[in-house]
Amino acid sequence: MRRLDGNAADMFQKSQRLWAELAEADCYTESEPASAAQGAGYAYVYESCMAERYGQRLKRAEKLLSDWQPALNIRL
Repeated sequence: MRRLDGNAADMFQKSQRLWAELAEADCYTESEPASAAQGAGYAYVYESCMAERYGQRLKRAEKLLSDWQPALNIRL
């Protein structure tokens, strides 16, 4: 079974780190109005946003793995 070459694996890890930073900043911005309103609902809005973003990212990662499967002879 083949593996991603070093550059592709490094770039995927870099994209994961950058994506996490973006998701956190995006959800912070989305939840800021709740925070300004005496903190009412801030945690709920932030956590809901993060759950949605991680769900989207997981679907994207699964698609990437599916796309890479034939080239790398990966068994799912």
